[in-house]
Amino acid sequence: MLMFQVDCGKSANYYTIYHSDDNSNYIKMTPDKKVDIFIMHVHVGMSVEGAIGFLKPRLTFVSHLLELGHSQKLPHAWRCPFDQAFETIRNIPEKEATVLTWGERWIVPQTIIEEY
Repeated sequence: MLMFQVDCGKSANYYTIYHSDDNSNYIKMTPDKKVDIFIMHVHVGMSVEGAIGFLKPRLTFVSHLLELGHSQKLPHAWRCPFDQAFETIRNIPEKEATVLTWGERWIVPQTIIEEY
């Protein structure tokens, strides 16, 4: 499994993004800064509440819920119904966790968006 940390620059308010990938072990999650955005995979044994409690991020994006599928034999093997996706964060305040849908974009508050 590959966990990674992205330390953003000034244009993104110096946010730290931490992605747990397929990690299911809290002890292996070792960011070296306060986590602003945590992206976690929910189908690997960690509860959303437990992972948030462990890292204490500003915001969590719950991922791997609305996948388009990983297998050609089972084209929608990993696609969950929206109700199931949102059920995973039902007990978490809206400002702390969300499920993004395909095509949705989230912008860090006070981010400077430069046109090229």
